[in-house]
Amino acid sequence: MTTFNAKDYDRLKDYDRLECWSDGHCIIDTIDPKTGLTHIYHRSEADVLKEYPNAVKTTVSAHCKAKGERQDWPFTWGETTQEHFDNMLNCLPPICFTPGRFLVGEPYDHHAVSGLPRFTGYIERNGKFFESSRPLTVAEFKHVR
Repeated sequence: MTTFNAKDYDRLKDYDRLECWSDGHCIIDTIDPKTGLTHIYHRSEADVLKEYPNAVKTTVSAHCKAKGERQDWPFTWGETTQEHFDNMLNCLPPICFTPGRFLVGEPYDHHAVSGLPRFTGYIERNGKFFESSRPLTVAEFKHVR
């Protein structure tokens, strides 16, 4: 197992310009500017592209900005069952709860730019049950009417 140590983190502090390999959704690995190899697995460009043919070289900040824009697309409410609604309400204490609406108590992910946790939302309206089409921050959920 490969681990990061304090020396590795010091090298990554200036991540705005740090290059990385991305598959468009996740950072595959960052690139050591001195060696051109990836930080974690010490792979060359050829090795990365062999395993991830669609990988692109970008900067960490550009990757996070693009991912954040994708994460911010408008959400909708898809109908679900009362059983699913109740299961999700009871699986963990909700992070945000008012009668008929809640956010599941464990983050689904974190926003790529702000770092804020995002949670799956559920609402009940007129006896019907709905799930958010994407994870929401607490602030987004509080604005839902």
